[in-house]
Amino acid sequence: MRDPSGGTAAARQQRDSEASRIATLETEVARLRRSEAHYRTMVESAGDFAIFTTGLDGVITSWNPGAERLLGWSEPEAVGQHACMTFTPADQARAACDAEMRGAREDGRAEDERWHVRKDGSRFWASGLMMRLQDDVTGAHVGYLKILRDRTPQHEANERVRESEARLRLLLNSSGEGFYAVDREGATTLCNAAFLRMFGFVREEDALGRKLHDIIHHSHPDGRGYPAHECPIYRTAQTGDSAHVEDEMFFRLDGTSFPVEYWVHPIFRDGTLQGAVCTFIDITGRKQAERALQESQARLRLEREMLNAVIRQAPVGITIAEAPSGRAIVINDKAVELIGHAPGGEGVERYKSFGAVHPDGRPYAVGDYPTVRAARDGQVIEREAMLYRRGGPDQAEVRQLEVSSTPVRDETGAVVAAVTVFADATDQRRAEAVLRERVEQQAILMGEVSHRVKNSLALVAGLLGLQARAATDPAVRAAFEDARARVGTIAQVHDQLWRQTQVETVDLSQFLKDLCVKLKETAPNHTLVVEANPSIVVPTDQAIPLGLLANELVTNAFKYAYPDGAGEVRIVLHASAERVRLEVADRGVGLPDGFDLAQSAKGSLGTRLINGFVRQLGGTLEVSDAGPGARFVLDIPRAGGKQG
Repeated sequence: MRDPSGGTAAARQQRDSEASRIATLETEVARLRRSEAHYRTMVESAGDFAIFTTGLDGVITSWNPGAERLLGWSEPEAVGQHACMTFTPADQARAACDAEMRGAREDGRAEDERWHVRKDGSRFWASGLMMRLQDDVTGAHVGYLKILRDRTPQHEANERVRESEARLRLLLNSSGEGFYAVDREGATTLCNAAFLRMFGFVREEDALGRKLHDIIHHSHPDGRGYPAHECPIYRTAQTGDSAHVEDEMFFRLDGTSFPVEYWVHPIFRDGTLQGAVCTFIDITGRKQAERALQESQARLRLEREMLNAVIRQAPVGITIAEAPSGRAIVINDKAVELIGHAPGGEGVERYKSFGAVHPDGRPYAVGDYPTVRAARDGQVIEREAMLYRRGGPDQAEVRQLEVSSTPVRDETGAVVAAVTVFADATDQRRAEAVLRERVEQQAILMGEVSHRVKNSLALVAGLLGLQARAATDPAVRAAFEDARARVGTIAQVHDQLWRQTQVETVDLSQFLKDLCVKLKETAPNHTLVVEANPSIVVPTDQAIPLGLLANELVTNAFKYAYPDGAGEVRIVLHASAERVRLEVADRGVGLPDGFDLAQSAKGSLGTRLINGFVRQLGGTLEVSDAGPGARFVLDIPRAGGKQG
């Protein structure tokens, strides 16, 4: 059937359907245009934000005015460029832009905070958001939306805060004092390196967030328990009242303890109490120093008491005067006794009432007194003779004093006091005179005794000589002559020893020289030559057998070396710090063939005596031909004494 308007019904229905679709499309296009205009208006009006879009390849497709103001590129300059141009060269090298797009593609969005660059090359810190763009109809991924906001001022402020916190942390960690903070519940919120080191924590995390009272502060120094509610640190965190504790104990993680002094102050924020901060120091060194000081003070008190006791009981007068005033600080009882009166008034003027006189009779002026000279001028006076009228200048009794005075100086060298010591030399002089008289009497007595001993020995020698002359047997006569000579030698040794100034020691060099002079008198036809180191000092007990041995060797040389009765005998004496060497040599007929001192000693009294003296001296005797003559060398250890 045909439509009256000229078409079939089917055709008319098709035309109506197409018209309806066209109207719908026109309406949607109008809506999209309005939406796009609204979106563009919104984007372009966001002046604080840089907003731009890119394709899937990162090439910029739109650029809002905020991006132009923040980044410096105009829209024509930016569109068609890759979005990585806004990244720093370092981030471009790391492909940071590609990583952002990958994050947005995979997660729908990618956020960051980083440095970006402007057209002029300057940098700014920005917070950024990149989002994936999708087709509204198909939902297909068509590109990316990037939003940037300049956060440079906030970033710089944050950096300043971080730098300030870093400096504060450095300051806290470089401090030798322990430092930690707690919240109102007592949990640790902050601590420094000294805190960790003192308590034995390895890491800060091991202490933060923990209530440490029962670990580091659980007991008093006397061992009593320390409840947390009594702890000044926790109490300050609860009440806001500061505290200072001078002497308590903190405990390390290993259970050992150390004494501390600590200060606690509250932490307020916006007027609200947040907790407390505790600063503490290890006072172990101070405790040790205090103990050492106490011990030193105790020793000083003891030494002072001992010194006072010594001064009080000293047998000499002792005074200590202040410099330069001369005011008496100390004066012992002996001093008062010796001068016969109290020290008098203040200062040096008190010396006007004293009665001191110089040995030549001149009275002492105030400035003459040793104490005044030491206190005022720093002089050192030793054993100055002073005549003093005991009791004052009007007294008749005059005593002889010996006065010494020494200045006392401080660390700068200034004289602060003078110490004076004086003794009554009157009785001492009398005692010395008596002693000298007794010594002289003793010397006379000793001389008389020695003279009598010498005479007695001479009498014995004379009797032996008479007996020798009366003997008809030549061997008996020779024996008596040898005995007479030995007794004479003993008398000479005795005479030499008693003339020595020292009893315990003998100058061996001079002793042998004097002995040889006496031997020469008994054999005037012979020549004796003595060579000796000067001042060889040995004990008397060693000098006597040495002298007798020298006598035997010299007299044997006289007797056997020179049958004709005349010749030279040389004696050489040397000594070191450890040994003494005596040599007796002649230039005579020499030793008999096959001479053996040990074998000769069996029959000869002289050789037996020689060997006996060698054994007594603990030495050795070497016998040899001198070509011509014979040589006897004695070597013995030196028994004490010294070589001058």
